[in-house]
Amino acid sequence: MTENDARNTIILTRLAAAVAASSRSIAEIEAACMLKRDRLRDFLSGRKRSIAFADAAAVSAELGVSLAYLAGSDEMRAAA
Repeated sequence: MTENDARNTIILTRLAAAVAASSRSIAEIEAACMLKRDRLRDFLSGRKRSIAFADAAAVSAELGVSLAYLAGSDEMRAAA
């Protein structure tokens, strides 16, 4: 497993947990972030191996978690 694969696995795991904790559908989150349909779903399902930085930033802001947390930091919440 490459370093990028490991990082994407962390991002995937943490994004999936944040989505689950939000109690919102993936489609609802995609719409709120103005992402193209299935962009987040494809990453979370493993159909895509990575997610674009801008997409990760939009989703993290929408879910109230920091990008640093998604990338592996212990700090979960975004700064106010």
